[in-house]
Amino acid sequence: MLIYGSTVLSRFLNKQTDNRFKKINIIGDSALDEVFPDKKPCFISIKTREGKQFIQRNDGPFKGEPENPLSEEEIEKKFNKMAVPVLGQEKSNQIISSVRRLDKLDDVSKFVDLFSAQQISANI
Repeated sequence: MLIYGSTVLSRFLNKQTDNRFKKINIIGDSALDEVFPDKKPCFISIKTREGKQFIQRNDGPFKGEPENPLSEEEIEKKFNKMAVPVLGQEKSNQIISSVRRLDKLDDVSKFVDLFSAQQISANI
């Protein structure tokens, strides 16, 4: 969420966020469909309590899309924000380490075991 600077699961699981979502309207615009899939345009319109309106068009590419990929550091940071609260730092580090050498693993089942429900439930 923009007010927090990131989109992690905990940001969506509270009453304050629920109330903000009630203020959001999504409206299709067939004129934007004409440039899809070359572009993935959107208009963002914000109306203040005072009635002032701000409108911005963005055609992308948006961060994280193939044309504008996340760096390895950004991927790890995003993964850790989501995984550490559920898996713990040690398990998250093991997964990152395993992903980095996935092509060199003799036995992929050890990698898969890192995601087992038993392993995860021990950290919740």
